[in-house]
Formats: sequence, C-alpha cells, structure tokens
Amino acid sequence: MKDALLAQTFDLWALTQVIISSSHDWHLVPDPSGIQKANEQKGQEESDALVLEDPGDIFPTNPPPPSHPTPLVPMIITSQLRATAQKRAFTISKIILIDLERRLERKERCRGFETFLVGILFLNCVERMCWAVRKANLANKGSNNNNNNNNNNKDFPPRDPTHHDDHDQKSTHFAAFLSKLYQMRGILLHVRRRRQGGQQHDDDDGEILHAAANNNNPTTTSLAFCRRPMAETWLAEVRLTDKIIQDRRTAAFKADDHRCFDFRFGSLLLLLVE
Repeated sequence: MKDALLAQTFDLWALTQVIISSSHDWHLVPDPSGIQKANEQKGQEESDALVLEDPGDIFPTNPPPPSHPTPLVPMIITSQLRATAQKRAFTISKIILIDLERRLERKERCRGFETFLVGILFLNCVERMCWAVRKANLANKGSNNNNNNNNNNKDFPPRDPTHHDDHDQKSTHFAAFLSKLYQMRGILLHVRRRRQGGQQHDDDDGEILHAAANNNNPTTTSLAFCRRPMAETWLAEVRLTDKIIQDRRTAAFKADDHRCFDFRFGSLLLLLVE
C-alpha cells in the first residue's frame, strides 16, 4: 500500500537536494513531443536540450572577482529555478508537518515503519538546510569582507551572522521534540549491537546494529506494528553501527561537504538498548 505522506516527504527530500547542490546542470527543453519529432527527423537518439551551466557553488566562499563576471542569463534563470524549488519545498514541508501531526494524534499503528521513515527523511532535510544556512552565511561574510555585492545568494538566508546559530538551535529543538513524540507513540526504532560473526571490528568502526525485539512481543520491534523484517532490511542496507550514531550526533560543520550533518538529527529516532 502506497503511503502518501512518505511519498511527499521523499519529494521534499529531492527538492532540498536540488536547492543545496552545485553539482548538477539545469536543462531547458521545448515540448517533449516536439523534441521527439525533431530527433526522429534528424535521426538522433538524444534531445538537443539547452544546458544551463551552473554559475558555480551556490554558496561561494570566495566569489569570483568583477573582472570575471558570471554569465548573466544563466545565472538569472538558475536563480529563478532554485527560488521555485525553495517555494515548493516550503509548501510541501507545511503539508507534511500537518499530516504527520494528524497521524500521530490518531495514534495510527498500521504504518509505524513508514512513519519512522518519514521522520528520518524529514530530519535529513532539516540537516541539509542547517548546512545550507551556515554555508550561505559564510559566503555572505566573505562577500562583505571583500566589498563584493554581487553574491548571487545574498538574500538567502538573511545576512545576520548569528542567524545560523539561531537556526541550529531551533532545528535541534524541533528534532528533540519530534523524537519525544515518536517515543510517546512507540515509533522510535529500538536497536542493539550485533558484532559481525561474533567478532569485534578490527577497524574500530563499532558494532553493526539490528532491530531489538519489543519486550511485550518478541516478534516485533519497538515500532507500533508488526514489521520487523522491514526494519531489519533497512538496518542491513544502511549498515549503521553504534560508533556512526555517536559520531553523527556530534558532527562538525564542513563547508565543502553538504552531507556533513547527515543523521545528526535522524539518529535521535533510534534508541540503543543493551
């Protein structure tokens, strides 16, 4: 059964990737039917899409000097596309929070694992935006120091140098609040250590985690429904260890790595038990 809330959250997750990423190109194409017809006439397999080269890092620490200006038209179009993605992400995030609140209020128990994944994905979006806010403030600071007012992201986020601290604090409080709600509804995923082959890792990466059984019902996890195989499959895919969780919760900011905060908040939805 398709979970609409999970699908919306995945859409938001994809949008945040578009917003913060500087490693992709934007493509402008005419009507798809027109492309197909034109390519058939030319005998081409691929479309002749116009590629808008990204003007560079969307949060440049050292903006290019005035003597090397960024092409104006691509910069304007890509800025508009990113602004549209930001607006869409803002709209979807509000819908997700409203629907998630309703689901938790109803104490819905048939989709515990799906609700858990919603929390993981949504908190990853929060983690990404924490990085984006810090990186943008760093770029704005560098722009101000160089007396350069041509920063193409000068209005996002606000120029207040303390803004990222306030954003981090609010994001941390939100993650803690969501974790508490999940705990009250029995949606936290309880995990415990499991050494591979009964041996401790020689590389000191910690011990592989797997879903811990519910004390009241050994056939289930702590999730509020019987989906232990799904939880086990997820844990096997992501290969979480106790050390990864510990390191992620204290992750440091890295301006050149937009994934440096990954699982910083998401780890709060896992409860390590002995």
